[in-house]
Amino acid sequence: MNIINLRFFHEILDELIVVIKKIDCKVLPESDRLVINLVRKFHRNNFAIAKLIEEGLFEECFSLQRLSLEHFFNIFALIEDPSFIENFRNNTELNISKTAKELQKNTANLTVENAEKLMYLNEEFKKNPVDSMGYSIYNAAKKCPCEIADFYDSLYRVYSLEYAHSTYASATRSPTEKNADEIIKNAIDFLRILIAQIKSKYLKITKKE
Repeated sequence: MNIINLRFFHEILDELIVVIKKIDCKVLPESDRLVINLVRKFHRNNFAIAKLIEEGLFEECFSLQRLSLEHFFNIFALIEDPSFIENFRNNTELNISKTAKELQKNTANLTVENAEKLMYLNEEFKKNPVDSMGYSIYNAAKKCPCEIADFYDSLYRVYSLEYAHSTYASATRSPTEKNADEIIKNAIDFLRILIAQIKSKYLKITKKE
């Protein structure tokens, strides 16, 4: 494992925090505030990746880098098209609706209070059903600039097959320190792209005193 690259990984993570602290989110519209929240999550994912690498937990790093890519795609989709927030929100509402419907099939393990809350929630969804707006990570990626969207096929699909799920591929593959160098390099590239974009878009319109 390249110790110099790992040290630089920590330095660029620190740089992202410095940039975030200069942004006054109170003056931003909702879609941009959501972007900054996702950037914070992206930072925490990558901070955890660095710690996992230091502990030699390389396989877990790939799973976490896949999640950070999801944040990455959503961040750039929202920057490119602020109205994408409606698709993003709709996906959560749709999943809540589906989950509530499934939970209603068996409430034996719920308290009376929670069973009543669930029933009320399902009644509300019957009155106001949630229709899918077609959100997916794939669609989020395709809204991004080409250099970002390309990561979906070149990295995200591979991570999904080999690391993120319980599959034959994930069960028979054991990442090594060589793979850790790949993780660090990719993470640094993502951070560089993100920092440049955040500086360009947000530091021109808002600065904390």
